[in-house]
Amino acid sequence: MEDKFIGILLAIKIWLVVQGKVIKNLFTKKNRDDANQQTDEETTSLDRYQSFLFGFNVTYTVIRNLFIALVIFILVSVAFAGGTGLGYFAYLVSEDKPPTYKEMNADLKNVETTSSIFYAGGELISDLRTDLKRTTIPLKDMSGLVQKAIIATEDEYFYEHHGVVPKAVARALFQEVTGSSSVSGGSTLTQQLVKQQILTNEVSFKRKANEILLAYRLENFFSKEEILESYLNVSPFGRNNHGENIAGLYEASYGIFGVDSTKLTLPQAAFIAGLPQNPIVYSPYAQNGEIKEDLSTGFARKNEVLFRMYREGYINKEEYAAAKGYDLAADFIQQDSTTKQNNSYIYNAVEKEARKVLIEQLYTKDKWTAADLTADKSLYDEYYEKADKEMRMNGYQIHTTIDKNVYDAMQNVVVSNANNLGYKKEINWTNPDTNEVTTIIEPVQNGSVLLDNATGAILSFVGGVDFNISQVNHAFDTNRSPGSTIKPILVIAPALENGTITPATIVPQTELIVPDGVTGTHEITNAGGSVPGTWISARKGLAISSNIVMSRIYMEMQKSFVPGNYLQKMGIGTDSIAEEEYKNISLAIGGTEGGASVLEQTTAFATLANSGTHTENYMIESIESS
Repeated sequence: MEDKFIGILLAIKIWLVVQGKVIKNLFTKKNRDDANQQTDEETTSLDRYQSFLFGFNVTYTVIRNLFIALVIFILVSVAFAGGTGLGYFAYLVSEDKPPTYKEMNADLKNVETTSSIFYAGGELISDLRTDLKRTTIPLKDMSGLVQKAIIATEDEYFYEHHGVVPKAVARALFQEVTGSSSVSGGSTLTQQLVKQQILTNEVSFKRKANEILLAYRLENFFSKEEILESYLNVSPFGRNNHGENIAGLYEASYGIFGVDSTKLTLPQAAFIAGLPQNPIVYSPYAQNGEIKEDLSTGFARKNEVLFRMYREGYINKEEYAAAKGYDLAADFIQQDSTTKQNNSYIYNAVEKEARKVLIEQLYTKDKWTAADLTADKSLYDEYYEKADKEMRMNGYQIHTTIDKNVYDAMQNVVVSNANNLGYKKEINWTNPDTNEVTTIIEPVQNGSVLLDNATGAILSFVGGVDFNISQVNHAFDTNRSPGSTIKPILVIAPALENGTITPATIVPQTELIVPDGVTGTHEITNAGGSVPGTWISARKGLAISSNIVMSRIYMEMQKSFVPGNYLQKMGIGTDSIAEEEYKNISLAIGGTEGGASVLEQTTAFATLANSGTHTENYMIESIESS
């Protein structure tokens, strides 16, 4: 540019010099014979021309020097600004150590995937509740149409750049600095992946600088195919027809159109490809899984994606027009209102047990013990959170010991006989603020457990008569006085084991006064308050559930050993029946301040069925990585 400008000025100068010489020669020729007789007017004319030529020379020199100075200033300024920018960039990223390939690979694969729980036969019980439903798949199983649509829409230079498009970054930076109302995206797919998997959503120049640096590094370590696969597995795609938040192409395809991604049509693929920009706004589903009444924003975005595919040459004009005019609303699958098992006794029980297993694995790995966690609540809470997060985001396949056929049969029996369990209890509750009285009807509950006596595996259970009324699991979590069911495991079995009695030992059913901590003493009688006054064998005493016989045997046992030791070895812990309670004679007939759960009682009886060998009960057969 400078050379052209100077050239123009030189041309003008040469022309003026030439013209001056021509004029001078004309004057010389005309007055060759009378050179010394020039008039005053001619002399004045020549002086004016020479003055103009001198002025032009001065002006030309000044303008030329100014132009050169301006060019030098601009070049220096650009160099200074560039150097300052590079220095500032280096400063922003200087504190962060560049991640290794191993670290970046771990970050890319660190995605929250849905865990699932299964019956013993492999039938799905439910997916675990999570804030985000995701299933990862390889690129070869992903729709080629969606891949093209994503590239055309989000990053048309994807296969050409090395992680960053400098021109786009500069444009976005300029718009940010100047506060332009028109803001264009400057992030490539690689940068978006870095932001989602490695960095936070913080808005700052430091984060942007790190994003650029890591994008270059990511492209250096991974192929374009690996980057695209990760992007399509981690990106959010709005909601599915259950109202669940979904991420990844797999869940988007099944959750919106009910098909595998490789079966998506062009308009379906374009719609899905448009979702990551604003997933919730463009999603066709509301929070409850219903299809939105107004789908215009999502359709407008779909048409924009189609246009970009046409512009980039991925589809022709006819395909573009046909897909744009297609009635996509009919393709959305309807809301799934099917009752989910993740609101059930079995779901809650398995979730709780799986978390317990993972907690033990985690603290054992870190060299802690169960006693450490019991003594330190904050430590327990820490491992609870770790286990819960791991359970929900690692895509585990949790296999249980529950037999589906037996489980379903037991639930059906309880439901069909609910009215035969006893009278429902009505409770009137008064709202203290409004004085409004509400009548609450509580049905008689049921808790049942079926165990494999030899292994301790829980084959089935009944948690209650209606989960919608009460979510308390009456098989595992409710402790009640065991009543007469405690007699075989607390009294007879230990007494026989220690030789206190034989089955034929004769025991009197006569008046029995025992001490208590309330009134001083009280009388123990059989059912109905009777005292037969007869003598019967220990075997018959158990058969007729004689309170007097069981109490007399228990009193005799206390003279030589602590009966509670046996019950604890059978699986009924001190948190159910405290050590102090074993001193009370009434415990022999089920009188306790605490009490065992149905599961604990069943486990204890299974010990008898297993020839006196106790096995810990369990519900989780295995937890496998997907």
